[in-house]
Amino acid sequence: PQRRYADVIIEVLPTQLIPDKGEPEVLRVRLVMREGVKHFSPVYLFDEGSTISWTPCGRKLSCSYPGIQFFYGPDTYFSNE
Repeated sequence: PQRRYADVIIEVLPTQLIPDKGEPEVLRVRLVMREGVKHFSPVYLFDEGSTISWTPCGRKLSCSYPGIQFFYGPDTYFSNE
């Protein structure tokens, strides 16, 4: 319940890339920063407001495809943007 009111959240969860995997050997990490909070400015990896989704070519990975997925952009978290 406290995540709803946090300004910054780091979630570490089991992956969604490998279905039916018993033990979570591969993790999914999510960084969420709230906008519009007094005395707090979120950081931007790219231009503010950008949306980027990237999956590298499977032939260039040493792990099984898709192995890595990257998403960056605005999102809604507990009804907050």
